[in-house]
Amino acid sequence: ISFKNSELDELIVEYNSKLPEVNPYKEGYTFKGWYLDNEYINQYNCDINIKEDYTLYAKWEINTYQIKFINIAQEDIMVELRSKLPSIDIPEKEGYTFKGFYLDEEYKNSWDIENDLIVQDIVLYAKYEINKYLIEFVDVDKNTVSVLKDSFLHYTDESISFLKRGASFPVHSIHFAPLKISLLVILY
Repeated sequence: ISFKNSELDELIVEYNSKLPEVNPYKEGYTFKGWYLDNEYINQYNCDINIKEDYTLYAKWEINTYQIKFINIAQEDIMVELRSKLPSIDIPEKEGYTFKGFYLDEEYKNSWDIENDLIVQDIVLYAKYEINKYLIEFVDVDKNTVSVLKDSFLHYTDESISFLKRGASFPVHSIHFAPLKISLLVILY
């Protein structure tokens, strides 16, 4: 018996005996059976006794792998072996900037969207960083009254509070009614 499309070369079996169970291996593929032709139409019947020489063709099916996403509203997807991550829409998160995908929840092992290939099931963690703002309070004469750097902005329909990193109380709070305040916000 000779084998094609497999790591096996040939096997000598006694006349009128059955082919022993032979399951070849190919990384990233699942073995789907032996066939008598390279179009994979006529599957070999392993229960028949061998009375002549055969060439058997291994049929393979490429494995698919699951990509699970954490921290974004994205359905899990299935991809074939050695595929790149398909293009997906990265949802915007108000007040944050998307920084990439990572293989761990500590964001230490980044996933290179352009170059990394899928070779197993993976979980990708979307990393977002909070945006930093420079906030200037300007009076009616366009004079800067106050500047806040690295502040967090908390706002409602009635007020804005500015918190410095690490502070537990607002640095500035502004209540809208009845005052009219102009606010110039510059993103860094």
